[in-house]
Amino acid sequence: MKTATDPRHQRRARLIQHLFSSSFHPTPNSEVLDIWKNLPQIDPSIAKAAPEWPLDRLNPIDLAILRLAVYELTIDKKAPYKVIIDEAIELAKEYGSSNSPKFINGALGKIIQNFMHPNLKTALITFLANEFKMDSEAIHPDLSFTGDLNLSETELSHFFQRLQDALSVDLPDEKIPQMATVGDLLQALEEEEEPPPPP
Repeated sequence: MKTATDPRHQRRARLIQHLFSSSFHPTPNSEVLDIWKNLPQIDPSIAKAAPEWPLDRLNPIDLAILRLAVYELTIDKKAPYKVIIDEAIELAKEYGSSNSPKFINGALGKIIQNFMHPNLKTALITFLANEFKMDSEAIHPDLSFTGDLNLSETELSHFFQRLQDALSVDLPDEKIPQMATVGDLLQALEEEEEPPPPP
């Protein structure tokens, strides 16, 4: 977990403050212009994840935290999703109400399910097709890493590292030896993308 003195945490805190204040001004702060211009893509994701709370009824600071997190998850895509969610929850604890962390966690969990899960299989197959110079049609769940793809133990280790970097996921070390097929890998990735439990 990042500390309050971490520069990335401080930057996120500054951005949510600008997003919050920009909600009340006709011209958004220059630091959040890129996020602001993507609100037509960001806000529908938030509305879908929290249908009981129309955007105009959301706590403005919660809305600012969600806008930043959804931007990072769906547009910026530079940080792993677990880091983005952890940071959003920390910001909710720092700036929101007592209900904010739980609300933010739940909304982002739904957004991850809506946005990431439908694309996970496609992203994995695209990665495998590029990695092994294969036709994506030839990749199926029963495909074996060591048998069909002829990866040695050393090559497997490097392969899983490249895959985790490419898909921005963290697979626990203890799960990797259990993955013998593409189907095993897909199942493990889906388990890793389950929303974290409420704080």
